[in-house]
Amino acid sequence: RLALCGLIALGCTTNAFADGNLSLHGYLRTGLGFSDGTSQPAFGAPGANSKYRLGNEPDTEVELALDYRYEKTADAPKDSYMQGYFMLTGYAPVGNSSKLAVSDPAQFYLKFSRYLGAFDLWAGRRWYQRKDIHMNDHFWLNPGQGSQAAAGLEDGEFGPGRLDLAIFAYEDPDVASVTLAGTTGTLHSRVADLRYRDISLGGDLKLSLFAQYAQRPKDEVLDFKK
Repeated sequence: RLALCGLIALGCTTNAFADGNLSLHGYLRTGLGFSDGTSQPAFGAPGANSKYRLGNEPDTEVELALDYRYEKTADAPKDSYMQGYFMLTGYAPVGNSSKLAVSDPAQFYLKFSRYLGAFDLWAGRRWYQRKDIHMNDHFWLNPGQGSQAAAGLEDGEFGPGRLDLAIFAYEDPDVASVTLAGTTGTLHSRVADLRYRDISLGGDLKLSLFAQYAQRPKDEVLDFKK
């Protein structure tokens, strides 16, 4: 019996670009194991729908990101910067590591910090302010991942808290029609995400409020009603 799990994270920054910094970030997780001719499994309690992490992850995941920030723009507001972010990812479940592949970029967006009054402006594809239960590797609030494109205003000073507003567009390919047998197509939808966060309740306590509105227009080809 043999089992081996590994986790690697890397990061480096260079200021070789005039008036800007380029950072490289990476993450690699993989496992290798066998027992009596069967592949290494992830341990989970009987009846549980999830597993614990950190040494119990035989699947393979890789992330590689470039983060460029340009901070010295003439006549720009104080503490402002422009950011370009690009990330590639790949994932393969245990037993299928040979099929690991990288397809579309998971993230690519431009951000203009403090160029629009008290707000940051951004547009592109982004993992947006994800909230997770880290030990289970479960993101319970994660509207950006899987979206086709998005844009938003972020980190605005508003009363006692901070205000964020974002709009995400999604495309679900190969959706089967509910009534037209054999008909498939792409279903489009949109989500507006509003957050009012970091409201001080005294001491180290802070309150964050979340609200979302989802819309899926009707699709005559697939016969989806609005």
